Amino acid sequence: MANPSFEATPYPTDAGVGLGAIPGWAGGSGVNTASGPFWNIGGAVDGAGPDGVTSTHAAFKQGYGLTGQPLSGFQVGETYWIQLYANARAGFDSCDVSVFEAASTVGGAPLNSPINITGPDPFTFINIPFTAAATSGDLNILNNPHTGGDNALVMDGFSVIRRATNDIVIRIRALKRPGPSASEVSVRLASSPAGPTPAAPVRPLSVSGDSLPRQRAKCHQMAIMCSSSKVSALAARRCMA
Repeated sequence: MANPSFEATPYPTDAGVGLGAIPGWAGGSGVNTASGPFWNIGGAVDGAGPDGVTSTHAAFKQGYGLTGQPLSGFQVGETYWIQLYANARAGFDSCDVSVFEAASTVGGAPLNSPINITGPDPFTFINIPFTAAATSGDLNILNNPHTGGDNALVMDGFSVIRRATNDIVIRIRALKRPGPSASEVSVRLASSPAGPTPAAPVRPLSVSGDSLPRQRAKCHQMAIMCSSSKVSALAARRCMA
């Protein structure tokens, strides 16, 4: 996935409010920092990630329309999660959000019933599963003003990860710099259906740039947060190798 956390430059600067083309994406209205004016709800998705870079930018879509990009590399018949964080511009209409993935078994239909996003609440974590019917297809996020008024959907922290039937939902955040994608990381549990989301975001394992002791510590932390089930032998071997 290109530019999943909207830190890639050049940042759009049209009209002095961040309007313009978003690197790696099509259809979005622009990029803002937390000072707005479209991202005017304050806060951030999360702090510094395993690459040491803090999220400082988020994309927005003003009014009705799509924000998306083509994705590839899916394995037909496998299940995937689309994850993102969403918020709505404060003082304006709320956002009804639908997610589309053309490579899915539903094709051009939405993968979910519209999710109503309001501001200035904290960013809402969205996790949408789908089964791949093709190896590639466009990902699109639809912003539909809830009552037909002016609005802006604010988005950050995208990831698309392959999962298995017994995986539990864990919040994955994308790395902010080029390199191995943290969105490829998942934790498979021996016997636990998709269940409650952890109360706080879990920082994913970085497959490069960290020492082995640090990797082991991250695995231990993740195991504690998933203490309701045992980590599978495969996941444990990957953590402790």
